Amino acid sequence: MNEQNNSVKKKFWDEKSLRCMGISTAAHVLFLIVIYIAMMPASGSEGDDMIDVSFESVATEDNDNNQDSSESSSEEYQPDLSENIENIENDLEDVVDDSYDESEYIKQQYDKLRNQDNKANQDKKNIGNNLVKRSKYGPLTPRMFYGVRIFARNVIFVLDISGSMNIYEAVLQLRNAYHSLKEGESFNIILYSDNAVRWQSEIQTATQENKELADQWLSARRRRGGTNMYDGLRQAFEIARGGKDTIFFLTDGHPTAGKVTNPQQLLKTVALWNSDKQVTIHTIGLGAHQDEGFLESLAGQNDGVYYKR
Repeated sequence: MNEQNNSVKKKFWDEKSLRCMGISTAAHVLFLIVIYIAMMPASGSEGDDMIDVSFESVATEDNDNNQDSSESSSEEYQPDLSENIENIENDLEDVVDDSYDESEYIKQQYDKLRNQDNKANQDKKNIGNNLVKRSKYGPLTPRMFYGVRIFARNVIFVLDISGSMNIYEAVLQLRNAYHSLKEGESFNIILYSDNAVRWQSEIQTATQENKELADQWLSARRRRGGTNMYDGLRQAFEIARGGKDTIFFLTDGHPTAGKVTNPQQLLKTVALWNSDKQVTIHTIGLGAHQDEGFLESLAGQNDGVYYKR
């Protein structure tokens, strides 16, 4: 009887062991399948080449008949070739050859943008120095002299080039002023330091040739010495033809050289010179050492305006 019971028990445990082994095997297989699926790539298969292209995909003759093939994604290529040029519009509609060289296309686009940038810079230069250059007083716009609008058609520029003057700024402002005059107008230049020198003996028409000659003459001038306002104004009245002429008188200091250095006596002398000519005198004073009282009186007594800079 005991042997029969032992046989039944043994059979029962053998069957239970087999069931447990089967369940365990199935669980392991299921687990491996899940891991395999999770590790598979999102698209494609092993051995496929994943190529990242920057241009819109173009179908070839071999793919024209395959209507079921998936469409390739496109992405516009936008190289940053210049900070001041808009992004390139990528257009390859005429490209039908897979062997098209992408680097060659990029080079062509770069050359195109570089040429456009060079042309823009050249156009800017062609506008002229009057509109491009800037001085310490702001943009050098046409018909302006140290920020003073020039309404006169016939101008005599009388400039201080003594040792304290910024000669570079003075020449820059002067060239800007007479280069903006029209050919029907006229000008002359007088520079004074220890003594006074004039560009021409008489007022000249504002032709391009005369403007270039004045440029050459100014390029050889250097600042030096004292401030001979007397000689500068005397030469201006020697060439002035009357009320149709306007003097722009510029200085950064006081009269320190010449026949007359007393400001009040110089004002009286100018009044005698201008009694029969009625020439307008505008004065421009620069810096902290200008004689404001003298310059304001010189302009006010000769139908002009005093500008402090």
